[in-house]
Amino acid sequence: MKGLRLVPVVVGAAVLALGAAGPTTSEDYAYSTYRELGDRLTVLVDSYAAALHDDDPYIPLSVAVGLSGPGKSVLVTPESFTLLDQDGRAHNPASYQEIASNYPKRQFDALLMRSYPIVVGSQFSTSLRLAADFYPTMAGRGIRIDRVELGPFTWFHTVLYFPRPQAGLEGVLTLRISGGGEPPIDVRFRIPRVVGGRES
Repeated sequence: MKGLRLVPVVVGAAVLALGAAGPTTSEDYAYSTYRELGDRLTVLVDSYAAALHDDDPYIPLSVAVGLSGPGKSVLVTPESFTLLDQDGRAHNPASYQEIASNYPKRQFDALLMRSYPIVVGSQFSTSLRLAADFYPTMAGRGIRIDRVELGPFTWFHTVLYFPRPQAGLEGVLTLRISGGGEPPIDVRFRIPRVVGGRES
């Protein structure tokens, strides 16, 4: 009987340990880069640039999306994405006009992401890269490409801008891609704490 009385205690401790760990992220693919695999869609999110915008009204997320396997093509636009903060509040992407008018740091972000690009590794090595640029950097120079039709074995990379989440940048956030005839995919990620270009 004494042994049986220990079982609830051990189970309870395990449950408490899991609860203390908090929500889990998607696969930690590289530093600040997370990956989620769907039936046909693969989505990677890099959050490094967002870490340098803790006090700004908008945060940038670098994303790469690829489609594999036979089947219909998938249309992806900025409206395909939703950002969920740690409290579950949904945030739609900022409009291009809003960012072009009210956000002066796009050039800085572009330079930063060239220095610290999203890591895709060999993920899309057998796929064709398609052009995409939801928020071109320089008005009159960059060409806005905000509709990407992914066919089998194609992929693209772009930057998304979201209003800074009401709950802040702590905890696990979720980038959701939905529509296009494919099941929604949630990429759960964290934004690193970066001070002076280094994680604290």
